[in-house]
Amino acid sequence: FPSHDMDLPISPLEALLMGRNVLSSAPLKHALHAEYENGEPVKKDIVTKIRKMQTMGLNEEGSKYWREELDYDLFRRRINDL
Repeated sequence: FPSHDMDLPISPLEALLMGRNVLSSAPLKHALHAEYENGEPVKKDIVTKIRKMQTMGLNEEGSKYWREELDYDLFRRRINDL
């Protein structure tokens, strides 16, 4: 992955929270992931996944998952448990 994608990317999460389908360069739960070969995205894979996304409905499951996972109180509990 490119160095800027090593952490959890915010923009795809914002889209997932709104129930949108996402194609990401970083693996994210409930998102499609672009395949890489020799450090470069595979164009054919990206085109195939974009076409797949055009037929998908709202990503309600992804929205629900990330709303729960990014909950402020859950974050505080996890930090306090460290």
